[in-house]
Amino acid sequence: MVLYAATDPWPDHAKPWFRDVYKIARGHGWTLETHTSHTGSATVRCPSGDCSFKVFATGRGAESVAKQHKLMIERCPHGPGTIDALTRATELLDKSERLLDALDSLHERDNLNNRVQALLVDDADLHEDEILDLWLAADGLAVEADELLAGLGTSIQEEIVETTDRTLGAARGLLRPLPKTDEVTMQRTRASSLRARCDAHRKLISHS
Repeated sequence: MVLYAATDPWPDHAKPWFRDVYKIARGHGWTLETHTSHTGSATVRCPSGDCSFKVFATGRGAESVAKQHKLMIERCPHGPGTIDALTRATELLDKSERLLDALDSLHERDNLNNRVQALLVDDADLHEDEILDLWLAADGLAVEADELLAGLGTSIQEEIVETTDRTLGAARGLLRPLPKTDEVTMQRTRASSLRARCDAHRKLISHS
């Protein structure tokens, strides 16, 4: 057996469609194992070794087989391109979740401030202790929101919702073409949940 890394020159294949398969596989970081058996077969493996297929020196199998091999390469969940896209999508979802947590804090702060205003109108002296507690809680929520919004450059809720919406869209765009692995499925589910939270905040703001 001879092992060829993605950075090594690979032996040519007699059939042009299998030469294309080799080219695509090398570009995705796959390896080639040639065997010394009478069949002259070779095994092409993904970077993790979990995905593989055989290619025969005689070119057994038509162009349709080569197309299936190309599809396997492109859909393999173990290549660097998939890993990079999943990592970036996860980072974008993390950012979206922080923004939504900040919106939760700001919304609760507004509720507390509204409660304070109602108590001031009713009888400030009578509700003095409760008003102080509410003010302190509201200030704490404002600080919490500021920490979550660090680097964003705005605390206007409408702008935060729009930024969250764009960030979620970018994450979902990265996840959409990825192979259906457990991790990808989990992040897609997470994206849907965050989208629902974003839509809920948009409605709250529009009705306020």
